[in-house]
Amino acid sequence: MMSRKILIADIGSTKGHWRSISEESIDFFTEGFNPNYHTQDQILPILDQVKNELEIDTLQAIYFYGSGINDQTKEIMITSLKKTFGHTDILVENDLIAAAYALYPSNKNGWIGILGTGMNLRYYSNHSFKGKEYSLGYILGDEGSGAFIGKQLINDFVYENMPQENIDFLSHELSLNRAIILKKVYQEKNPQIFLASFCEILKKLPNQDYTNRLLHTCFTTFVKLHILPNIKENEEVRIMGSVAFHFQNELKNVAQKYDLKINKIIKSPMDGLAAYHDKKEH
Repeated sequence: MMSRKILIADIGSTKGHWRSISEESIDFFTEGFNPNYHTQDQILPILDQVKNELEIDTLQAIYFYGSGINDQTKEIMITSLKKTFGHTDILVENDLIAAAYALYPSNKNGWIGILGTGMNLRYYSNHSFKGKEYSLGYILGDEGSGAFIGKQLINDFVYENMPQENIDFLSHELSLNRAIILKKVYQEKNPQIFLASFCEILKKLPNQDYTNRLLHTCFTTFVKLHILPNIKENEEVRIMGSVAFHFQNELKNVAQKYDLKINKIIKSPMDGLAAYHDKKEH
C-alpha cells in the first residue's frame, strides 16, 4: 500500500496510460500526446479529463513519463501539470527513463529500445544513458516503428506494390485512396498517429505473406541500422512498445537471423514504474 497518493503517467504519441495509487490502484486511458507536436491547448483538456475521471483532488506526487520529453518540452509539461493539478511534487522524464525502470529493475547495464508509434534506442548504464541518440523522428527515421511500418504500407498501396487482394481490402474496408492519404499526412495534425494506425490491420490483410515480408523488411532495417553497428558481445537488448510486443515473433525472427538475442520485450512500463515508485516511497 502506498503511503502517499501519487499519479503515474506513461504517455505515448497514440495512447496515454494513467495510474492513481494510494489505498488502491486505479487505471485510466486517454489519447496520447507528444509535446513536440501537440500544443499546451491540446494537452490541457486531456489532463482535465484525467483529473475528473479519477476524481483526484489531492496528490502528493505526479510521476510523468512521455515520448518527446527533452529539456525544452519538460518545462511545457511541468507547467501544464501544475495548471491542472496544482503545486504538488512533479517529476517529468522521457519514455526511455520509464523503459529503463521497467526493463532493468535491478539496474543492470544494457541496450533499451522503444518500438511504438516512434522508435528510440540508447545504452543504459549506472542509472544514465550513454552515447548518442538514435531517433530522428517519424519524418527522417524511426525505423521499425509503427509510423515507419505504416509509411511503407501506404507507399506499397499507392504504388500498387502489394497483392491486389490487399489493395482491395484497404480500398473497400478502410475507404482508403490517394487523396485521403495525402490529406491525412500533409494537411491534418499528427500524421505519425495516422501512419502507425495501420499496424492494427496488418494481421487482417487477406494476403499475410505480404504482411510477413513488410514486417521482416522494417525490422531488418531497425536491426541493421541501429543495433548491429553498436552492440558489443554479451550486451543485452531489451525492448518496450506496442509494435515490438504485438509483433515480437517477427522481430525475434529477424534478430535470430543476425545471431542477436532480444532478452526481453514488454508492451508497457506501467507495472515496472509502479513497483519502482512503491520501492522509492518505502
